[in-house]
Amino acid sequence: KNIGNIKFYGEVGCPLWGMLKIAKNHGCKTTFIKGDEFYFWGKKCKNKKEYCCSKIDKTTNFINKGIDFYNGKKIDFLGIFQYLDHLPEPIKFMKKIFSISKSAGFIVEAEDTNLATAKKLQKVATGVPVQHFTGWDKSTMKFIAKKFNKKLKSDFSDIKISGNNFFLLH
Repeated sequence: KNIGNIKFYGEVGCPLWGMLKIAKNHGCKTTFIKGDEFYFWGKKCKNKKEYCCSKIDKTTNFINKGIDFYNGKKIDFLGIFQYLDHLPEPIKFMKKIFSISKSAGFIVEAEDTNLATAKKLQKVATGVPVQHFTGWDKSTMKFIAKKFNKKLKSDFSDIKISGNNFFLLH
């Protein structure tokens, strides 16, 4: 609705969390880009002792060496799910994202989730989780949208119950 017809869908993150299968079922050409193992979702990305990437449909283009090795057709929509906050150089990553895609959607942990969870557990909130290099909220995504000359849509309320936020840059 916000970005028009999606014919070519791509994804970065754990392939079990995203919309590869949904996109394929809607007739989209799909690409999965495996993240750099140093950062996230590498060899240890397993579910029930099975390597998550083995679950990717064989007709999906699979880029095994990370986003820097993608050099195909521009992707209509690139989903980046639970990944951005694990990167030590997010601006460098964003430059590549917007050079290979027309639009991108980011699912990130809501900044207030840790505080709410901490209150429930009667513990002190510690801010950004230890495995995250950065935290992302609406103000930081506004900055990114301006920097990369993109529009930001962030009022996706259905995802809030999961403790996450969804940001669309297009």
